[in-house]
Amino acid sequence: MTIKGHRARGGFTLTEAMLTFALLGVVILFVHKLGAPISSFFQHSLARQKANNEARSCLNTISVAMRAGLANSVCITTPAGVTVPNSRIDFITASKLASGTTAYAFYLTPNPSAPNWTVQKQEFNALGMSQQPLATNVTSLMFTGDYRDPSVLYVSLRIDAAFGSSGQAVTTVDLPDQEVHLVVNH
Repeated sequence: MTIKGHRARGGFTLTEAMLTFALLGVVILFVHKLGAPISSFFQHSLARQKANNEARSCLNTISVAMRAGLANSVCITTPAGVTVPNSRIDFITASKLASGTTAYAFYLTPNPSAPNWTVQKQEFNALGMSQQPLATNVTSLMFTGDYRDPSVLYVSLRIDAAFGSSGQAVTTVDLPDQEVHLVVNH
């Protein structure tokens, strides 16, 4: 049954189908153009979050160990093959730790597969020495002292992590100087 002036329709006209496909094409193009920046944003965010977590964990490990160190045992140097000055610290702990550790060293080592360095932690105890990497993609680790108070040291760390399929884009995490107080031997 048809209503007067209207006929029953069984499908789309060619014009309606073409208009639908044109609108669909515009939507797909819009999503595609918007998708690349969104994907890049999420890649950058994830790389930055990972680098930030790694930097904070590394700096926290160094700071906790340094707080157990004797101020008068500190030796700050620059490791061979590293262009970042004052990027190695050696010190003796004020007392033997529960782990048996009696001394620490933190320093940069060259990363053979990248133009940056790895932060290494060395623990010295009665059984010898153990080594552990703390952070990768490090472009700067620096230890500086306070000439007014030899028990105060500052540690700064910078990580430049690549992200994306090309690895060309870089996110930077630059943690400012963290003040650490060492044990003063009386």
